[in-house]
Amino acid sequence: MKIKKKTYSNLQNRTINKILDIINLEKSDDFPAESELSEKFGVSRTIVRKAIDVLVEKKIIRKNNRKKEIVRPVTPDDYLPVDQEELSAEDQIYRFFLEQIKNGDIRPGTNFSTLQLAEESGYNRTTIRDFLYYFSRFGLIKKAPRKNWCMVKIDREYINELIDVKKTLELDALDSLMMLSHDTDIFDKLKEIAEELATIPGIEEGQCNQISNLESDFFKTVIEVKKNRFTDDFYTRLVFICSIIDFYCLTDGADVVANRQSLIVSLSEHLFNKEREMVIELVNNYYTQIAEIYIEAMELLDFP
Repeated sequence: MKIKKKTYSNLQNRTINKILDIINLEKSDDFPAESELSEKFGVSRTIVRKAIDVLVEKKIIRKNNRKKEIVRPVTPDDYLPVDQEELSAEDQIYRFFLEQIKNGDIRPGTNFSTLQLAEESGYNRTTIRDFLYYFSRFGLIKKAPRKNWCMVKIDREYINELIDVKKTLELDALDSLMMLSHDTDIFDKLKEIAEELATIPGIEEGQCNQISNLESDFFKTVIEVKKNRFTDDFYTRLVFICSIIDFYCLTDGADVVANRQSLIVSLSEHLFNKEREMVIELVNNYYTQIAEIYIEAMELLDFP
């Protein structure tokens, strides 16, 4: 399959800045090999070469056949602007991977390769391969013949298993939350999210994603009460998978999220009143509805 070209100027700029840091810190005329820089930063050699070309243009280094020489000191003006948000390589690949799915370049039932993802994301094959092997544990992708990978078909069984484990983690966290005092910071966060959700008057075009994001933020905040790094890590992956399925569900617009909005607002009210039975009932109703939406959407799309 053909994966669309991604603009990775921010990644390239970060790489340039990291090379500038090395030049500053090492105070040596010897320039590291491209392979060494690629491995050190977890990016492709193409990105490293482009970064070096920029430094040559800036007359910071000079190419002498295959050797690179540092010819002048680095100044503050040499550093390039980058996004303020500092994300790990893994998180950036997650974003890139989701982007490919939203673009329709990676779809359930279709194959893609490590090399394709590496070339288009700007990260090296080792970094991409590590991500794919790690992410394959969640059952959304699997190895395919000839060094390819495949996004699995998302069927009824897959959705029910996903919903079951996500609901179990959230109910456990909600139980723990209702044991705490109302002056706990986490209640303030949840109240803020619920109030923002309640102020959205109607579901118009562009608001579905806003509601879906607030909905996700609500439950991620609930999970924080457990203060467990392993739960946080696992739950983050579940949310990522749900966001992929949500993309297909939200494509057709408003009706999909209208009831979900009111359920979250209602859930928050009973949670603040610590009405345990109502909280459990609403969470069960919420996920019954989510499962039906997910299953119907996947069956209607009928991926190859």
